[in-house]
Amino acid sequence: MNKIEKLVNLFNYYKTQGATSESLNKTADKIQKINIKAYSRGTSFVNRRNIVSEFEIQKWDRLKCYVKPSKQIKLFDSAFGSGRDLIIAKDEGYDVYGCELSNYLYNDFLKQSLFDKRNLIKSDLRFISFGDETFDIVRHNASFLHMPIIGEGYTAHLCLQESYRILKPEGILYICTKEGTGFVAIDTQDGLGVRSFQLYNEQTLGDLLKECGFVAIEFNHYIRQRNGKNILWIEVYAKKIKNKKS
Repeated sequence: MNKIEKLVNLFNYYKTQGATSESLNKTADKIQKINIKAYSRGTSFVNRRNIVSEFEIQKWDRLKCYVKPSKQIKLFDSAFGSGRDLIIAKDEGYDVYGCELSNYLYNDFLKQSLFDKRNLIKSDLRFISFGDETFDIVRHNASFLHMPIIGEGYTAHLCLQESYRILKPEGILYICTKEGTGFVAIDTQDGLGVRSFQLYNEQTLGDLLKECGFVAIEFNHYIRQRNGKNILWIEVYAKKIKNKKS
C-alpha cells in the first residue's frame, strides 16, 4: 500500500469517526499535493488528452444547446492541463479563460502564447481570482474529481461555491466526473500511479449542486474504454439559481 492509499484510508476512517472538517481537510490537502505531483510528472498522459475524440466533440455540441458561442459569452475552463479544451472553446467562438494548478502544465501552455496571459491563471479550483459574476459558463471536465466531499467551505463544496461566485445569474455549470460511490484510491494504468477520486452518482452530485446554489437540468451517463477496462462517467448541466437562499 502506497502513501496515497494510506491517506485515503485514513481520511475515510476519520470520517466514520466523526472527525472535524478541519482535520479532514488537512488530510485531503496532503492527498491533493500528491495528485498534483503525479500530473506534473505524467507528461505522456497529458499529451494524450490533446486528442479530440468524438466523445469530446459531443460535449461541446451539447453545450451549444444551452449557450450559443459568441465573443460576448465568457467561458471558464478549470484545470486546463494540456490546454486542449481552451483551444476548442476558442475555436467554437467563446471568450475563453482558464486555470491550472500544476506549475509545469501552466507554464508549458503559457509559453505557447496562444492566449493572453491575463486569461490564464495559476490557481486551485477552490480559490479563483476572477471577480464575482464574471462568466456565463464554468466547465469542470474531469477536473474536480480528486477532491473529497467534506462539507460547506471545504474541498468539493468550496470548488462549487467558487464556481457559483464567478458565474453570472442563470449561468451554466458543466461537470463531467467519474461515476460510482465513495472516496477511493485508484491506479487507472495511465502512468500516473495511484490517485484519489471522489466518485458520484445522480443523488450525491445532485445534492452537492443543490447545496452550492445550483439546479441540475440534465444528467448523462457514459461508459468509456480505457486500458481494457470500462470506466463509468457521469455528466451534468446545471444552472446557477439567482438567489440560492430562496
